[in-house]
Amino acid sequence: MGCYIPKSCPVNGNWTVWSGWYWCSSVCGPGRQERYRYCVNPKPANGGLPCSGLANESRACEVQPCPTIPPSFRLSDCADEDFMCDSGLQCVPAAQRCDRTLHCHDGSDEVKCRYVRNQGAILHLSTRILCLILLSYIFVTT
Repeated sequence: MGCYIPKSCPVNGNWTVWSGWYWCSSVCGPGRQERYRYCVNPKPANGGLPCSGLANESRACEVQPCPTIPPSFRLSDCADEDFMCDSGLQCVPAAQRCDRTLHCHDGSDEVKCRYVRNQGAILHLSTRILCLILLSYIFVTT
């Protein structure tokens, strides 16, 4: 028996194509990346079947190996202006933070970095400077 009233016919769900793989969860060392698909092509309706299978997949990834802590490194040698790696086990000179080269053994010196192109040069802007620029723009334009 067929369905003769289109608005009440069951519509089975179907998946969209998979998204691309998202960024690896770590800057260095082992991490995870995921991709997604959605049950909207079409959505199940009027008692139709839902999509079967998983809506997301994940896999192991590694962008690059993490550097090791130099054997001669001593935490007591860290200066106040040095960048402390997230692990708290190593510091690097502030000038080496966000220079697009990993120095921390956990990769944290290259996380949360913002870069801006200026006449061919790449400049590092801290989050604090970006907030000040944004606030200046808001106050000047309002």
